[in-house]
Amino acid sequence: MEWFSSFVLSGRPVGAFLALGLVLAQPVGPAGADTLEVPGQYPTIQAAINAAQTGDEILVAPGVYPERIHLLGKTITLRGTAGPDLTIIDATGLNQDVIICTNGEGPDTIVQGFTVTGGVDGIRTRLSAPTLSDCLFVANAGHGMSCEEAAPVAFDCAFSDNIDCGIQNVIGAPVLERCAIEGNGAGGVFSLGPAIVTLLDCSLIGNTAVFGAGLHNLDGGAARLVNCTFIANQASYSGGGLLNDSDCQVHLVNCLFSDNSAGVDGGAVYNLESDLEVSNGTFSANAAGRDGGAV
Repeated sequence: MEWFSSFVLSGRPVGAFLALGLVLAQPVGPAGADTLEVPGQYPTIQAAINAAQTGDEILVAPGVYPERIHLLGKTITLRGTAGPDLTIIDATGLNQDVIICTNGEGPDTIVQGFTVTGGVDGIRTRLSAPTLSDCLFVANAGHGMSCEEAAPVAFDCAFSDNIDCGIQNVIGAPVLERCAIEGNGAGGVFSLGPAIVTLLDCSLIGNTAVFGAGLHNLDGGAARLVNCTFIANQASYSGGGLLNDSDCQVHLVNCLFSDNSAGVDGGAVYNLESDLEVSNGTFSANAAGRDGGAV
């Protein structure tokens, strides 16, 4: 996995991951690719994936698809033709992750236009870097997305109302742009280092957790956030909006923290033995039960 070793294992330079996001935003497929239709030609999404070859596009018609799917390491585009409101992959009752992406998929593996629900995790990525666009990862029993030594890129997606975290990142490097991370039961984003999270123009709203309800960086987790909003996140202990714990490196640019709360310390931000840089930040109406209503 050359893409992974060159970025994830190279000391976590923030600029490199931002560059990675720009590169991944421009997938290109080979000429002569086929189009496969679900359910017109194939009865299930997985059947179409099994038949697909490199560069193929799978077009999924509106409907509810009661299955879980495995992308099998294939360089393909999987597209819901009517968008996420009408094209739903629902794994309720299967006790499985809904989408599995663990076979070295790269940025030209694209998933677009689905609601992904009813699973353990909405999508599980490991040692892979898929591109996700216009998808809703909602109401899953675990995480909206789990990221294990992976570098997925998500554009215009929502990770909402999941029982656990919206996004769990373990030694990975996800890049999210124009995404909503809202109403998750164990925090918006949890990032365990060495790892890096890049959030651009994202909103973290109404998430709850014990620590770091919006974003929790732990043990060397790094993050760069630009033009992001933290609103009405609630931590029962510390770090209503953001918590950095132990050797984390976090840079916030043009970010807003408003109406976040913590039961003990750091209504907006709790920073412990970590490097935090804030440029043009706004802190308004945050509250803590003990110290640091803002920070």
